[in-house]
Amino acid sequence: IGLLRLGLSMQNYVLMDRKVKRRMVIFGILLLVMGVTLMSFYLSNRNRQILRKGFIRLQQYTNIILENMGSGVITVENNGIIQLANKQAAVILNKNKNDIMGYSVDVLPEEVGRIYKKSITEKREILHPYSFWYKNNGTAKQISLRTTFLMKDSSIENCILILDDTTEQARLEEQLRRQEKLTAMGKLASRVAHEIRNPLNSMGLIVQNLVRKFSHSEELDKYSKNLNIVEKEIYRINDIVDEFIKFARPAKIHKEPIDFNLFFSEIETLFHSKFEENQIRFNAD
Repeated sequence: IGLLRLGLSMQNYVLMDRKVKRRMVIFGILLLVMGVTLMSFYLSNRNRQILRKGFIRLQQYTNIILENMGSGVITVENNGIIQLANKQAAVILNKNKNDIMGYSVDVLPEEVGRIYKKSITEKREILHPYSFWYKNNGTAKQISLRTTFLMKDSSIENCILILDDTTEQARLEEQLRRQEKLTAMGKLASRVAHEIRNPLNSMGLIVQNLVRKFSHSEELDKYSKNLNIVEKEIYRINDIVDEFIKFARPAKIHKEPIDFNLFFSEIETLFHSKFEENQIRFNAD
């Protein structure tokens, strides 16, 4: 008995269907991997842009702060080349920034270079300000210097020099010391003046008593001249003592009315030649 089979064989179709499904799965996985990769790349690129913008913004803020600092800041690499200098550093040193950055530390004042090399050699930051006088273009300044380090892997990567112009502070300190000396001298002068005035008063009384004692004596002419000389010298010394006391005590201000017309008239008379020489017309009306 023979069998007759009608239709197509399903075996090839099943195999083909499996291959198609396998390829679709593989293609889906590839699409998923590519999608994840692209998404990761996008997010990574976006994060980089955000970080870059943040870094640029931070760098701008840092530059603004650095350029507006009251202290001069100079960054020196460990090979002695100046990497950065802010505006105030150029002002303090009376130099152009372009004449500082990119050059050796030797272009800085000798004392700055010496302190920098000492700090680097000893690997010790100079935290207590070191002051020195610096003269450039006829201008003398007192500069205070400090140093600090930027470290990398326990080694010095950069040395930061911090400069301050302390000329005005030095002037005020000198003025204060001078004032203290003047005050001490004033107190001493006052003390000495009082110590001298007491015996002077006694001497003056003695001279007056002697004059009265010999006023009816025949020897008056003999001693009168000498007593007068002594009395005049006592008065002279007393005047000197008064000057010492005036020096020791602050003078009192005495207010009094003045005639402004007379005052300006005297000024015009005194400076008349100067007014004419400089073609100045002085009008006191």
